[in-house]
Amino acid sequence: MKIIHLLDETNRGGAEILTLDVCRNARQNGLEMLLISMRSGDLEKEFENSGITYLKLNRKKLLDIKAIFELRKIIKKYEVKIIHSHIVVSAAYAYLASIGLNVKKILTHHGFSTNPKKIDDLWSNFLIPRLNMNIVVSNSFLERLLTDKGIKQRSNFRVIYNGIDKKKFDIKDIKETHSTIRLGMVGNFINNKDQITVCRALLEVKKTHPIFKFLFVGRRDEAFPEEYDTCYNYCKENGLLENVEFLGKRNDVLDILNSLDIFVFSSLNESFGIAPVEAMFLGLPVILSDIDVMREISMEGKYALLYEAGNDKELAEKIIKLMKDQTLRIKLGKESKEYVSQKFSIESHIKNLLKLYNEL
Repeated sequence: MKIIHLLDETNRGGAEILTLDVCRNARQNGLEMLLISMRSGDLEKEFENSGITYLKLNRKKLLDIKAIFELRKIIKKYEVKIIHSHIVVSAAYAYLASIGLNVKKILTHHGFSTNPKKIDDLWSNFLIPRLNMNIVVSNSFLERLLTDKGIKQRSNFRVIYNGIDKKKFDIKDIKETHSTIRLGMVGNFINNKDQITVCRALLEVKKTHPIFKFLFVGRRDEAFPEEYDTCYNYCKENGLLENVEFLGKRNDVLDILNSLDIFVFSSLNESFGIAPVEAMFLGLPVILSDIDVMREISMEGKYALLYEAGNDKELAEKIIKLMKDQTLRIKLGKESKEYVSQKFSIESHIKNLLKLYNEL
């Protein structure tokens, strides 16, 4: 059974990284697929070398009739049975290109856009009831999506957790030793993240534990410049810059994570939370804001410390607790690594995809 995975572009992002990991692990897990991107991106070479057939449509404009007909030719040539899209615009192309063909259509909803376009909302509302299946990446995100879209019918929705390729995490067996406790957070400075609560908590931490290093990994987003500027200025005004580093966008995130002792993830809303799961894969103890999806991926706090979202005093208490207790750090990190290695592996993700494909 031939499956198309369809992306709009191959620039680095959560949906693209997940799809790339699926491509790299498809054959050994029994998934016969090809990857089509409608535009180029900085991951294109990696998709070309992923071990599966990679094709590109070269979409020139939002509604490119030529690209639609090119996609239709590919569907016929490869006798495709299922098209699995990863963004609304690609799902729209899959829908239009397969009119009159016996092809099942799937869309994975990876998250809400932080800067949604009206056309995306219109296509999304049109497509959701007409697709054979809509995949969402967590149960809490499903509830939000259904509520926001006003959808009561759940029959064409399925929760499939994101998967992470464990091979990427074989970077170091032993962490480098250092005398200073190192903490960090990975996430761009956008309006659903909450780095300012971390900054306020660190001021409290410094009152009793003045020697530590906290690393913020993530870019300053031009759509939300105040998110970064507020954090940086707060740290500057309160003498925290000797403890806090703003590293910006980085390509060596896993190496940075592996250098940490504690991972903090402060957010107001998420669809899944790939960064904390990656930290757990590396055996880090994690502290998470208690939003629904963080409670879900941590088994209600069994594999992480939770604090009330936006509560800097409680976050400071949790940070200090882990800083003071190395035994707890080691125990929590070991248990969370074992847990996520089973629940959020790429093999488990592909297994669930195959189950769904065969059902359709």
